[in-house]
Amino acid sequence: MDGFIGRERELARLENLYRSGKFAACAIYGRRQIGKTTLMSVFSSGKRAVVFQFSKGSAYENLSHMGIVIGRFLGSEPLHFESMSEAMDRLGTICGKEKTLVIFDEILYLARAIPDAMSILQRFMDQSRDSTETMVLICGSSISMMKKETEDYDSPLYGRFPNRIELGPLSLKECMSFHRRMSAEDAVRVYLTVGGVPAYHRIMDGESYGSCVRNCFLGQDAPLSDEAAAVVEGEMSPADVHSGILACLADGKRYQNEIVDALGISKGVCSRYMGNLKATMMAGELQPMLTARKRPYLITDGLLAFSYAILRKYQPILKSDDTARTYRLMKKDIDTFLGRRFELLCRQYVSSSYQTVAVGSWWGRVDGVDTDIDVVAEVYNSDDLVITLAGECKFRNERAGAGIVYELERKLISARAGPNVRMAVFSIGGFTEELAEYASDHGVLLIGTDKLIGDTAPDRI
Repeated sequence: MDGFIGRERELARLENLYRSGKFAACAIYGRRQIGKTTLMSVFSSGKRAVVFQFSKGSAYENLSHMGIVIGRFLGSEPLHFESMSEAMDRLGTICGKEKTLVIFDEILYLARAIPDAMSILQRFMDQSRDSTETMVLICGSSISMMKKETEDYDSPLYGRFPNRIELGPLSLKECMSFHRRMSAEDAVRVYLTVGGVPAYHRIMDGESYGSCVRNCFLGQDAPLSDEAAAVVEGEMSPADVHSGILACLADGKRYQNEIVDALGISKGVCSRYMGNLKATMMAGELQPMLTARKRPYLITDGLLAFSYAILRKYQPILKSDDTARTYRLMKKDIDTFLGRRFELLCRQYVSSSYQTVAVGSWWGRVDGVDTDIDVVAEVYNSDDLVITLAGECKFRNERAGAGIVYELERKLISARAGPNVRMAVFSIGGFTEELAEYASDHGVLLIGTDKLIGDTAPDRI
């Protein structure tokens, strides 16, 4: 497929299953718009495949769809099925003749329309397992429901899908390919705003970050203005309480007691719903490092973070036709938001570039003033020894100066870092000559845009 980016590992795994010479089954999980359908479409290209794409419609509509798909595969007019069992029996005949790939895209819609759909699928798979080389793929956009249908002991599909692929976000390096008309710095800003969801990057393909925000989030009928609500409502139940927790996190209420007090819910409910948000990668915890102790929660999904922190605040003016003015009013808050998300990106860079034991941050007091170290990690160096990597993140247009390192040294003393420390400065705007000279003399890592986007290899440590 033209424009298909990334997913090499997932495609290779699917191909290995397909070539195994025996029956195979794989469940593909992933949030809305993460690329499940595209992955399966690319994988099915050139194969003898029957591909169903179910909808939120009735049982009649989904059975009609199965009749159309099977009829087209057989080169006939649409078939009429009175039941899903009848449709699956016909599908079984097709699979019995020759190796066939069968895809059930958005199978959860079928399960909602036909209550015994999963039991019927179970029977089809059990009948096909020993006598055919059929490969079955199922996918759905509700991660929690997909796991329930395939992993719960009481589910008809329990044990039928030993192979599972949970599609996560693409990396920054992969997403750069969506934005060839844009500066590298603006492409990073897009990534910080919507994360690694490929569908969002395709939509936000403009010449500048500002134009992308105006076109995709502001004004009438902006394509991404209501996307966060669709994601939460599609995955979480009850959506309102989960949404309330996300709003609390966006407002800086990052500990359970603060969320409980703000929403008027019990600690048990808060813990359970926070677990749901973490399981679906909407939220997570920040790892405390060195002398830091408590684990604050944070929104990990880029689009949700932007929607709850920025769009929610400016909701009254988002539909205005004067999108240039709206963006101008929002820009200061957007810049602050991007700076905070940049810290998360830098921690991800460390995790993907080095063998790490743990990655997080430190927070505490220096000379009576609250402060923090943006990135603190325990990593293996080239001698296989664990050292502390401590870094500061600067998301500014101007170049980072040597004063950042001097301040970091003061913080490390208060954080009681050990002797094996390597300092780093992450900067989107580059580095001053003074800092570059100091870094060369003292072994400070300077990580700029070129390294973050993968154009330059990570430094050895």
